Amino acid sequence: MRRFILFVLVGLIGIVLVGCSFGQSPETVTKEFLTSLQTCDFDKAATYTETSDKDISKDIIKNDEGERIGKLILSKATYEVGTSSTTGEKLTVKVKVTAIDMVRIATKVMSELMPMAFASAFSDDKNASNEQMDNLMNQYLENSISDAQAPKVANEVNVNLIKTKDGWKIAQDNEELFDAITGNASKAFK
Repeated sequence: MRRFILFVLVGLIGIVLVGCSFGQSPETVTKEFLTSLQTCDFDKAATYTETSDKDISKDIIKNDEGERIGKLILSKATYEVGTSSTTGEKLTVKVKVTAIDMVRIATKVMSELMPMAFASAFSDDKNASNEQMDNLMNQYLENSISDAQAPKVANEVNVNLIKTKDGWKIAQDNEELFDAITGNASKAFK
């Protein structure tokens, strides 16, 4: 009888511990979110965010060309998920992100295109020359990002997570992460 009671107690404790595990670990949530961004699966990435906004890319990508370049940038990023630390309902996970250095690429592209921009400024057909310059700039950007020798930048960032009823989620206040994963693109195109 004593063994039976001990067996039942151990079983109940096991069930309670499993039931209280509360979803995926913060490190797993962070890894899955970053993998989803890297593969440009924005719907899946949204499931790991605090707001679950299914159109996670709407503020970043304005057109088809921007979408193609954005996906190319994200596909080149790599990351290493580190340890986590908790403060109340908030938690941070250390992540090392290596991405294409968009500041250096933008500087290179602009310096290569500047002479052509001046020449087109004096052409007769302003609309055609503006469209040609936009197309040329996009092509230069794509080529520079796709180059195997493209410059890279590594950043160590803290990814903020928040505990929700569904478990740990990526918080909205992660500007540092998004700058890192896009190779500081926000600084490159200010």
